[in-house]
Amino acid sequence: MTITKESPTLIRGTLIKLAHLQRGFDRIQKQLIPEHGKLVVYQTRDRETSGYILSHRPSINESRITHFQQLLRLESAGKILIQFTPLTGRRHQLRLHSAFLLGAPVVGDHRYGYPDNIGNRQPRIDDDVHKDGYALHCYRMAYSRPDSEDLAFDFTADLPELKSWGDVWDCVRAHTREPGFRDMIKSVSGKAGECFEQYEVKRIQQDPEGWLKSLQST
Repeated sequence: MTITKESPTLIRGTLIKLAHLQRGFDRIQKQLIPEHGKLVVYQTRDRETSGYILSHRPSINESRITHFQQLLRLESAGKILIQFTPLTGRRHQLRLHSAFLLGAPVVGDHRYGYPDNIGNRQPRIDDDVHKDGYALHCYRMAYSRPDSEDLAFDFTADLPELKSWGDVWDCVRAHTREPGFRDMIKSVSGKAGECFEQYEVKRIQQDPEGWLKSLQST
């Protein structure tokens, strides 16, 4: 976010989420939905999936941009740990992108339900998460100034252990405490920064209406 116009400062958050491995995550390499202005680009190497999501709501002229990368797969539990680095900070951006574009809704996110292959919401799933909680956690916050490559601060926060979360994070907690996990998170954040420099991402930032019209014409 920009703190002041005179002295612009960028604070970027890195979030990790535990999600249900449902529709589409492994299947889709590029999903294009022109009528809603949504574009999802995937790249999978050695079963490691990463990419970015662009979406635009013309009714309120609002764009949303998110980079994502798979961190861990739990095949037996049907869950996946994903890292998010959002370029924009719209309300419920990550939850909506997760459920309706990635096909991997956040565990416990019952506000938006669990959509099926055509977007219909499914009944509440008993996933041992308190009704007011969901498995989306801000793991890292970093602060930088455009005129300096040095970070003013860079801190991380361990996964929550509140009783209201039940045991939802226990299946990945040990993984997040392994040596090198924090460095991996920082490395993925670097990849996200490179991704945000791509032409398509810049285009939606500069001219979202023009970008949407180009999608509708394809």
